[in-house]
Amino acid sequence: MLFATDKSKHDKFSGYNELLAAFKLDGCAICQIVKSSSQKYIESLLFEKITEAQTIQKIRSSYGFCAAHSQLLIKTGDALGNSLIFKGVLLELLNNLYHSNLDKFSKRSGCLACAAAEKEVERTANIFYHFYKEDEFICEFQKSNGLCLNHFLFIYNKLDDETLKDKLAKFHIEKIKYLIGHLDELIRKHDSQFTGEKISPDETKAWLKAIKFTSGIT
Repeated sequence: MLFATDKSKHDKFSGYNELLAAFKLDGCAICQIVKSSSQKYIESLLFEKITEAQTIQKIRSSYGFCAAHSQLLIKTGDALGNSLIFKGVLLELLNNLYHSNLDKFSKRSGCLACAAAEKEVERTANIFYHFYKEDEFICEFQKSNGLCLNHFLFIYNKLDDETLKDKLAKFHIEKIKYLIGHLDELIRKHDSQFTGEKISPDETKAWLKAIKFTSGIT
């Protein structure tokens, strides 16, 4: 049985332990896994897939990548790999301009790295969904910072057990209320009447956590 309950089966299930480890990181565990996966995808693209004709043509057809994944490419510092990729992209662009194929710009395919990230979200969310009924998994999750808004809604709408939906919602309600409390204190302590009061580390980071929770950025 694929989704067995004993831990030895869990250990063999790809992604289960990865989620448990991600629960210990700051922010949404699914976001953290997708971020790591995206970085690995970009590295793989530069060092392995750069010679795959089909992949290169897809990149050319999409005229490169979205802004977020282009930033990851820049961070690699790989001058040669990026030069090989973007020379092809610019040649494709130039060819279409020469032949006045401007309609192709409106039909450009989506970012390949985004497509890979969406598959990773689906994979990781499915693992979360299947194990969010077992005590060990729930216990570890409840020690975490919770999910971002997008992934909370994704999992919540996928769950078909009302008790589990209620448990997930209540957990995030408490997290949100706790965050609002820190935001309130941060705002209050910026009032001239209370400027002498020390702002705690949690209060200092509250506005960043609020942005990350609502947007899903890590």
